[in-house]
Amino acid sequence: MSESVSLAQVARAGFTDLEAGRASVERVATLAGITVEDALLIFASSADPSRAGTEFARLYDLDTSSVTSLARDPEALRRLVLVLGGSRGLAEFLQRHPASLRVLRKPLSALPTQEEARKALCAAVDAKEGFAAVTGDIGKEALRVRYRELLVAVAAYDLGSAEPVVVVDAVAAALADLAGGAIEASLAVARADLVGDFTREEIDLVELSVISTI
Repeated sequence: MSESVSLAQVARAGFTDLEAGRASVERVATLAGITVEDALLIFASSADPSRAGTEFARLYDLDTSSVTSLARDPEALRRLVLVLGGSRGLAEFLQRHPASLRVLRKPLSALPTQEEARKALCAAVDAKEGFAAVTGDIGKEALRVRYRELLVAVAAYDLGSAEPVVVVDAVAAALADLAGGAIEASLAVARADLVGDFTREEIDLVELSVISTI
Protein backbone atom coordinates (compact mmCIF):
# COMPACT_ATOMS: atom_id res chain seq x y z
CA MET A 1 0.00 0.00 0.00
CA SER A 2 1.45 3.38 -1.06
CA GLU A 3 2.17 6.07 1.52
CA SER A 4 3.37 9.64 1.27
CA VAL A 5 7.12 10.18 1.22
CA SER A 6 8.87 13.45 2.08
CA LEU A 7 11.42 15.14 -0.14
CA ALA A 8 13.90 14.91 2.74
CA GLN A 9 13.57 11.11 2.71
CA VAL A 10 14.05 11.10 -1.05
CA ALA A 11 17.19 13.24 -0.74
CA ARG A 12 18.66 10.96 1.93
CA ALA A 13 18.12 7.99 -0.39
CA GLY A 14 20.46 9.63 -2.91
CA PHE A 15 18.07 11.11 -5.46
CA THR A 16 19.12 14.35 -7.15
CA ASP A 17 15.76 15.05 -8.81
CA LEU A 18 13.60 15.02 -5.71
CA GLU A 19 10.12 15.37 -7.20
CA ALA A 20 10.78 12.70 -9.80
CA GLY A 21 12.37 10.56 -7.11
CA ARG A 22 9.33 10.82 -4.90
CA ALA A 23 7.09 9.77 -7.80
CA SER A 24 9.36 6.77 -8.48
CA VAL A 25 9.37 5.66 -4.85
CA GLU A 26 5.61 5.95 -4.49
CA ARG A 27 5.01 4.11 -7.78
CA VAL A 28 7.32 1.24 -6.80
CA ALA A 29 5.74 1.01 -3.35
CA THR A 30 2.30 0.76 -4.92
CA LEU A 31 3.30 -1.80 -7.57
CA ALA A 32 5.16 -4.04 -5.14
CA GLY A 33 2.74 -3.63 -2.24
CA ILE A 34 5.56 -2.52 0.06
CA THR A 35 6.06 0.49 2.31
CA VAL A 36 7.70 3.64 0.97
CA GLU A 37 10.51 3.01 3.46
CA ASP A 38 11.23 -0.32 1.78
CA ALA A 39 10.98 1.28 -1.66
CA LEU A 40 13.45 3.96 -0.56
CA LEU A 41 15.87 1.25 0.56
CA ILE A 42 15.62 -0.46 -2.82
CA PHE A 43 16.53 2.75 -4.66
CA ALA A 44 19.20 3.72 -2.12
CA SER A 45 21.00 0.43 -2.81
CA SER A 46 21.45 1.32 -6.50
CA ALA A 47 24.50 3.11 -7.88
CA ASP A 48 22.38 6.02 -9.13
CA PRO A 49 18.88 6.25 -7.61
CA SER A 50 17.79 9.09 -9.88
CA ARG A 51 18.84 7.24 -13.03
CA ALA A 52 17.18 4.08 -11.73
CA GLY A 53 13.96 6.01 -11.14
CA THR A 54 14.04 7.63 -14.57
CA GLU A 55 14.77 4.39 -16.40
CA PHE A 56 12.14 2.55 -14.36
CA ALA A 57 9.52 5.14 -15.37
CA ARG A 58 10.46 4.77 -19.05
CA LEU A 59 10.31 0.99 -18.85
CA TYR A 60 6.96 1.12 -17.04
CA ASP A 61 5.51 3.40 -19.72
CA LEU A 62 6.78 1.09 -22.49
CA ASP A 63 5.46 -2.16 -21.00
CA THR A 64 3.30 -1.61 -17.94
CA SER A 65 2.17 -5.23 -17.81
CA SER A 66 5.65 -6.79 -17.72
CA VAL A 67 6.95 -4.32 -15.12
CA THR A 68 3.86 -4.70 -12.94
CA SER A 69 4.19 -8.50 -13.07
CA LEU A 70 7.87 -8.40 -12.10
CA ALA A 71 7.29 -5.86 -9.33
CA ARG A 72 5.02 -8.25 -7.45
CA ASP A 73 8.23 -9.89 -6.28
CA PRO A 74 10.17 -7.29 -4.22
CA GLU A 75 13.46 -9.16 -4.65
CA ALA A 76 13.07 -9.29 -8.44
CA LEU A 77 12.13 -5.62 -8.34
CA ARG A 78 15.29 -4.85 -6.38
CA ARG A 79 17.40 -6.64 -8.98
CA LEU A 80 15.75 -4.58 -11.71
CA VAL A 81 16.38 -1.29 -9.90
CA LEU A 82 20.02 -2.24 -9.31
CA VAL A 83 20.55 -2.92 -13.02
CA LEU A 84 18.69 0.22 -14.11
CA GLY A 85 20.76 2.36 -11.77
CA GLY A 86 24.01 0.63 -12.62
CA SER A 87 24.02 0.55 -16.41
CA ARG A 88 22.37 2.88 -18.89
CA GLY A 89 23.17 0.46 -21.71
CA LEU A 90 21.40 -2.45 -20.02
CA ALA A 91 18.50 -0.18 -19.07
CA GLU A 92 18.07 0.76 -22.73
CA PHE A 93 18.27 -2.90 -23.72
CA LEU A 94 15.45 -3.82 -21.31
CA GLN A 95 13.38 -0.93 -22.64
CA ARG A 96 13.82 -2.28 -26.19
CA HIS A 97 13.20 -5.87 -25.07
CA PRO A 98 10.95 -5.86 -21.99
CA ALA A 99 10.29 -9.59 -22.44
CA SER A 100 13.89 -10.05 -21.28
CA LEU A 101 12.85 -8.96 -17.79
CA ARG A 102 12.28 -12.67 -17.25
CA VAL A 103 15.98 -13.14 -16.50
CA LEU A 104 15.52 -11.06 -13.33
CA ARG A 105 12.69 -13.15 -11.92
CA LYS A 106 15.12 -15.51 -10.20
CA PRO A 107 18.59 -14.65 -8.93
CA LEU A 108 21.67 -16.40 -10.22
CA SER A 109 22.69 -18.96 -7.63
CA ALA A 110 26.13 -18.94 -9.24
CA LEU A 111 27.80 -17.23 -12.17
CA PRO A 112 27.73 -19.22 -15.43
CA THR A 113 30.74 -21.38 -16.15
CA GLN A 114 32.60 -21.12 -19.43
CA GLU A 115 30.75 -24.16 -20.78
CA GLU A 116 27.36 -22.90 -19.59
CA ALA A 117 27.96 -19.53 -21.26
CA ARG A 118 29.00 -21.21 -24.49
CA LYS A 119 25.99 -23.53 -24.53
CA ALA A 120 23.51 -20.73 -23.75
CA LEU A 121 24.78 -18.51 -26.55
CA CYS A 122 25.11 -21.29 -29.11
CA ALA A 123 21.58 -22.44 -28.23
CA ALA A 124 20.28 -18.97 -29.10
CA VAL A 125 21.12 -19.66 -32.76
CA ASP A 126 20.77 -23.45 -32.55
CA ALA A 127 24.44 -23.91 -33.36
CA LYS A 128 25.69 -27.47 -33.78
CA GLU A 129 29.09 -28.62 -34.99
CA GLY A 130 30.11 -25.04 -35.76
CA PHE A 131 27.09 -24.10 -37.89
CA ALA A 132 23.98 -22.19 -36.79
CA ALA A 133 20.45 -23.12 -37.82
CA VAL A 134 19.22 -19.56 -37.15
CA THR A 135 21.07 -17.37 -39.61
CA GLY A 136 21.17 -13.97 -41.25
CA ASP A 137 19.75 -10.92 -39.49
CA ILE A 138 17.42 -13.10 -37.40
CA GLY A 139 20.35 -15.08 -36.06
CA LYS A 140 22.37 -11.97 -35.32
CA GLU A 141 19.48 -10.40 -33.44
CA ALA A 142 18.77 -13.60 -31.48
CA LEU A 143 22.41 -13.73 -30.41
CA ARG A 144 22.51 -10.04 -29.46
CA VAL A 145 19.42 -10.41 -27.29
CA ARG A 146 20.58 -13.57 -25.53
CA TYR A 147 24.04 -12.13 -24.89
CA ARG A 148 22.57 -9.02 -23.29
CA GLU A 149 20.12 -11.07 -21.25
CA LEU A 150 23.05 -12.95 -19.78
CA LEU A 151 24.82 -9.64 -19.14
CA VAL A 152 21.74 -8.43 -17.24
CA ALA A 153 21.78 -11.55 -15.07
CA VAL A 154 25.50 -11.21 -14.33
CA ALA A 155 25.10 -7.49 -13.61
CA ALA A 156 22.29 -8.20 -11.14
CA TYR A 157 24.48 -10.81 -9.42
CA ASP A 158 27.39 -8.37 -9.21
CA LEU A 159 25.40 -5.32 -8.11
CA GLY A 160 23.41 -7.31 -5.57
CA SER A 161 26.42 -8.95 -3.96
CA ALA A 162 26.87 -8.29 -0.25
CA GLU A 163 30.64 -8.34 -0.80
CA PRO A 164 31.27 -6.85 -4.27
CA VAL A 165 35.05 -6.80 -3.88
CA VAL A 166 35.08 -10.55 -3.24
CA VAL A 167 33.22 -11.35 -6.48
CA VAL A 168 35.20 -9.02 -8.77
CA ASP A 169 37.45 -11.73 -10.19
CA ALA A 170 34.59 -14.19 -10.65
CA VAL A 171 32.44 -11.57 -12.41
CA ALA A 172 35.33 -10.57 -14.68
CA ALA A 173 35.84 -14.25 -15.58
CA ALA A 174 32.12 -14.68 -16.31
CA LEU A 175 32.13 -11.64 -18.59
CA ALA A 176 35.14 -13.00 -20.45
CA ASP A 177 33.38 -16.37 -20.82
CA LEU A 178 30.28 -14.65 -22.21
CA ALA A 179 32.43 -12.80 -24.73
CA GLY A 180 34.08 -16.05 -25.77
CA GLY A 181 30.72 -17.77 -26.12
CA ALA A 182 29.39 -14.88 -28.18
CA ILE A 183 32.35 -15.12 -30.55
CA GLU A 184 31.83 -18.86 -31.02
CA ALA A 185 28.09 -18.44 -31.65
CA SER A 186 28.62 -15.51 -34.03
CA LEU A 187 31.14 -17.56 -36.00
CA ALA A 188 28.54 -20.32 -36.28
CA VAL A 189 26.13 -17.81 -37.79
CA ALA A 190 28.80 -16.50 -40.17
CA ARG A 191 29.74 -20.02 -41.30
CA ALA A 192 26.10 -20.95 -41.91
CA ASP A 193 25.60 -17.79 -43.95
CA LEU A 194 28.37 -18.96 -46.30
CA VAL A 195 26.78 -22.35 -46.99
CA GLY A 196 25.68 -22.27 -50.60
CA ASP A 197 28.67 -20.28 -51.72
CA PHE A 198 31.04 -22.85 -50.24
CA THR A 199 30.74 -26.40 -48.96
CA ARG A 200 30.87 -27.10 -45.23
CA GLU A 201 34.16 -28.88 -45.75
CA GLU A 202 35.67 -25.78 -47.38
CA ILE A 203 34.33 -23.55 -44.62
CA ASP A 204 35.77 -25.87 -41.95
CA LEU A 205 39.23 -25.38 -43.46
CA VAL A 206 39.20 -21.63 -42.81
CA GLU A 207 41.27 -20.72 -39.77
CA LEU A 208 40.48 -17.85 -37.46
CA SER A 209 43.05 -15.16 -36.75
CA VAL A 210 42.78 -12.29 -34.29
CA ILE A 211 44.77 -9.18 -35.23
CA SER A 212 45.20 -6.44 -32.67
CA THR A 213 46.87 -3.05 -32.97
CA ILE A 214 47.85 -0.77 -30.12
